[in-house]
Amino acid sequence: MEEHVARAAQIDRALKAGGRFRMGPLELTDFIGQDINYQVSRQIWQDMQYDPRYTPGHLQRSLVDAGLLGKKNGRSYFAAEETAPPVTAANNADVETLRVYGEHPFFTLLQQRAALQWPQLRVEQRPALPGLGAAVRINDAFTVSITDGRTASQLAEQTAADAFVVDVALNYADTTYLVAAHSRHASAANKALFLRLLHTAIPQVEFIKDSPALIVARVLSSLINESVIMVESGVCSREDIDVAAVAGVNYAGGIFDWLGKLGEKNVRTTLSNLAQLLHAARYAPHYTLLHAAQPALTTTP
Repeated sequence: MEEHVARAAQIDRALKAGGRFRMGPLELTDFIGQDINYQVSRQIWQDMQYDPRYTPGHLQRSLVDAGLLGKKNGRSYFAAEETAPPVTAANNADVETLRVYGEHPFFTLLQQRAALQWPQLRVEQRPALPGLGAAVRINDAFTVSITDGRTASQLAEQTAADAFVVDVALNYADTTYLVAAHSRHASAANKALFLRLLHTAIPQVEFIKDSPALIVARVLSSLINESVIMVESGVCSREDIDVAAVAGVNYAGGIFDWLGKLGEKNVRTTLSNLAQLLHAARYAPHYTLLHAAQPALTTTP
């Protein structure tokens, strides 16, 4: 929210739909109490020797100072936000050609649903493009990619066409809400056709700011990275992390289960791009995610 990437309602809804969270994170902080949330965040930061990964956000302190503590005093910064009307496709253009580069479960689903909507659809399957990865090109007009931490505008420069990125979901087949972003100069016609295509598979799709890793990919990758750091630091085991995630904070699945579903390579790439584009210390992937041979330690003779 501090980066104005999306509204509170969009953040919560995206994580409940795509990440299967029982409560949205902002909804949860209101339930806990913003004063408690800020104090715990600050205490962790202090106890971790002011590691920049744990620096509390400015918004957390601002909410406490303003007395917007959430459920405990009936004053919520997030609850006051108006929900924007659903975004709908405004034209009736058809998808004529769908060229699929590489493989991804969402593109398989999109191909199946689009074929039902447009029986004359021509589908071409090709290898993933170097430097771009799995993507779909629509009518030779624009490309659609799953976010890997790069922005749509970055991908547009690479493909010389309008580009769209969609957020991660643990199971696209039963996801009812998804956020996406488009490159800076995407045409109105392409935005409308993109929404029409996505609506064949996802009931509601909303555009948010074109930002690294959007919402679900950013949050899940960060939680996975933090969990790997804890395991590799000897704090606990992978099994401990997953039990705490399910039984402690009521996640629908364990964090290392997310890692298996998203793929280690995808998580690593997302974190690396986040570190490069946003905050190196906060998002740098743990070295065990890098799968690179570590140099031998130099010892003094």
